Amino acid sequence: MIFSIHTFIEDIKWLKPPAKIIRLLPPNSSSKKSSHQAISMIFVGLKQEEGKLLIQHKISQFSTRPGAEMEAVECGYRQL
Repeated sequence: MIFSIHTFIEDIKWLKPPAKIIRLLPPNSSSKKSSHQAISMIFVGLKQEEGKLLIQHKISQFSTRPGAEMEAVECGYRQL
């Protein structure tokens, strides 16, 4: 929750550096595409079973949930 314009501006200062890094992740990404679009285009879903999402919680802890490929893209993007 943002309590004032001052805290909003302070939050922006902290969010800009990670946002710049995420924009650099996809190779050859066009500046006309959002980082979400660019990352969605390179998603390959390795080790994913059709109809299931493999979600990593810790380095060696995973769980599965029912879901489509687009949900896997969304889940992976949110984790970034």
